[in-house]
Amino acid sequence: MQYLMEKTSSYATILKASVLLLVVGLLFAFKADDSYKLISSVTTKVKYMTTDQMRNVYIIDGINQIIRYDTTGTVKGKFSDDRYGALTAIDATSPFNILAFYEDFNTIIALDNQLTAKSLYRLPEIGISNASAMCLSYDNYIWVYDQDEGKLKKVDREYKIIYESIDLREVVGELPNPNFMIERDQIIFLNDPKLGVMTFDMYGNFINFLPLMNLDSFQVIGGKIVFFDGVALRIFNYKNFSNVDPNMVQSLPLPDAENIEMIKAEKGYLYLYKEGDLQFYNTK
Repeated sequence: MQYLMEKTSSYATILKASVLLLVVGLLFAFKADDSYKLISSVTTKVKYMTTDQMRNVYIIDGINQIIRYDTTGTVKGKFSDDRYGALTAIDATSPFNILAFYEDFNTIIALDNQLTAKSLYRLPEIGISNASAMCLSYDNYIWVYDQDEGKLKKVDREYKIIYESIDLREVVGELPNPNFMIERDQIIFLNDPKLGVMTFDMYGNFINFLPLMNLDSFQVIGGKIVFFDGVALRIFNYKNFSNVDPNMVQSLPLPDAENIEMIKAEKGYLYLYKEGDLQFYNTK
């Protein structure tokens, strides 16, 4: 049960740039002329969806439980604990250390690869009474955004805050209200639908803003941010965006984008939720 925290420096100005979207057809092994094959479809309610590096899919369903599916749509595990209110989010960055976030109670439960609870993190015990986002760090600690203080904080296994950012109001001029956070390649991505995506280094130092607005969540794969804009999957090259032609905007083809509510992609597979069905696709 640990969380990390430490004060870090920030940047005096915010990077301003136009939205630069780069769709790479070979990512995930999907090409413009590829077609999709529907493997299976599961009728369920999905409130939240994510994937892990083993290409498993995790959802929060309509009765407040986590269900894990493999690439064929076969159930591979379930978890439920109603003592801490409604489940808000899942971080499955590591299939051996899955985080289940209960925002109303500021509580995180860490699960093992069998979806069995192994650790309980009560954030108010370390002074975080209003967390709005969390994620697993590269070293298996936990990053949390403290909404009251406007700070990103990291907590270790001794329940100590070992790193923390400065007050982000000093960076953006207002209190961010993030709804999603993820760490990849030792970079933390903090998403505020109104402000955009803020990035931080592994110590909580602010790096820059990525000009991606109105996102609920996204994936970070191979130096690119992948998200669904309501029409198509988009890929944003966050490492090289300043050198990318701003007119280079393409769409990653989808089997049927109409009425999609959530979508995730992994190499060779596509998972989408629409009209009460969780659909599992691969490429032919």
